[in-house]
Amino acid sequence: MTAPPDRPKIYHITHVDNLAAIISDGCLVSDRVMIDRGGPAEPIGMSSIKKRRIEEIEVDCVRSDWHYR
Repeated sequence: MTAPPDRPKIYHITHVDNLAAIISDGCLVSDRVMIDRGGPAEPIGMSSIKKRRIEEIEVDCVRSDWHYR
């Protein structure tokens, strides 16, 4: 397996109505966090996939160099 690039390009697709919240937060948050906040301004994506991610899949993504604002 090759090592990832030093500065990988990361893309995120969202509706333009969601940009203000993303900029205000200073980061992207999970679907679970968005649901807890009342949902995104304009949801996109397949609801069946999002439901599975929220209800069935658990991911430990906490890192020591990461912080939630």
